[in-house]
Amino acid sequence: MKKSRKLLSLVLCVCLLITLVGLIGCGNTSPEEQPGQQDDQNQGEKSKDDAKKPVELKIWWAEGDQFKAILLDAILAYRDVNPHVKIVPQWQPNFDTYDKLKVAIAGKTAPDITKLDSVFAPALGFKGQLVDLTQFGANDIKDKFIESTWKAGMYKEQVYALPFDANTIAFFYNKDILDKAGKEPPKTYEEIIEVGKAIEALNLPDTYAYTVPVTSGTSGWLAFQWNFWLWRNGGEVLNEDWTKAVYNSPEGVEALQKVVDLVHKHEVVPPNVYLEPEFYDGNVGMLDMGCWNVPVITGEDAQANFGITTMPALKDGVPGHSGLGLYSIGVLTSCKAQQEAYEFVKFLATNKEYQVTYSKKTNLMPSLVEAYEDEYFKTPAWEAFLAQLKIAKARPGTPAWPEIAEHMNIAIQEALTGKKTAQEALDGAVAKSNEALAKVK
Repeated sequence: MKKSRKLLSLVLCVCLLITLVGLIGCGNTSPEEQPGQQDDQNQGEKSKDDAKKPVELKIWWAEGDQFKAILLDAILAYRDVNPHVKIVPQWQPNFDTYDKLKVAIAGKTAPDITKLDSVFAPALGFKGQLVDLTQFGANDIKDKFIESTWKAGMYKEQVYALPFDANTIAFFYNKDILDKAGKEPPKTYEEIIEVGKAIEALNLPDTYAYTVPVTSGTSGWLAFQWNFWLWRNGGEVLNEDWTKAVYNSPEGVEALQKVVDLVHKHEVVPPNVYLEPEFYDGNVGMLDMGCWNVPVITGEDAQANFGITTMPALKDGVPGHSGLGLYSIGVLTSCKAQQEAYEFVKFLATNKEYQVTYSKKTNLMPSLVEAYEDEYFKTPAWEAFLAQLKIAKARPGTPAWPEIAEHMNIAIQEALTGKKTAQEALDGAVAKSNEALAKVK
């Protein structure tokens, strides 16, 4: 009996020992010794990636060769890290697609992403047609951009587009003419008059002191340029919530009168004509002009010795603002993959190399702060434009802007031709602008 008990105990001990050894062996088995288990784990992770639903996003982009290359490079680079996202360009004649986009939105044929003039982004966002990008974390990247360009895509606290390429206006001058007059580039309104009169006193044949737009033609160039006379004089186009036009304020009336006086009182600006080509030919002393024409006055074929500086101030304590031009990239609310669309827009808009390359091809300006570390922008001309860009102001992004600009154009010409006083002209334009604003709901 005792032998049986000893034998049974021995058998149980052996079984227990075998079980423990087996468990220890299983715990110490390396991944290489368990190929089936590791393959299952890898397959699970791979399946998770493969499970991302394919996404196709259509983007409107201008078809010019200088524009296309950047987008195509970005699409290829993005596809490498996001193989489930397919970006399909829909080439447009240019980036001024606002009217066409409105038709596409109404007809439910709009793209998922579009690049557009930033003045229209807040308007489309206000109407619920562009996505508020703050929901995807857009504010986390705002410090990457020049502040003026970031604000241009906003309405109140909403961000409706990310900035891409910018432009602004700076002060061009003919160094040879100013040297003959014994003058430096003007920094104030009073100095504009002083320098202008000194140039006129030279009595150089076919030479003029200063030229500003005084006729509008069919474009908004006159209103665009007059806006930064208004801003430099402390005025605004609209009130804070964009419900009323206020450019007939005392500051606005004074700003328009200052332009009128340059033409008729001080006679340093020729009436009824805008002499931009004559400036490039070397026959005008001063011109307000955009960065797209930097090569014209700095290149080997320049017709005179030109310089660029920031805009003269018009009033003490008010910065020398000029107008901001900007093209931004937004996501349409009809897009069914808004998160993926935003991620591509962010990838494109925050890439320094894309912006620098694009700007070199187009003579426009990056909106990214770090882009200006590139040696290309370390010249007096571009440094002047960067300083100007930092204090540039955007036109109010209301759907009523095209009508407001038209009423402004008429008012400015009425005052310049003496048909009305500055006050009368602006009062009439503001009344009509408010009618246009009242339709915006």
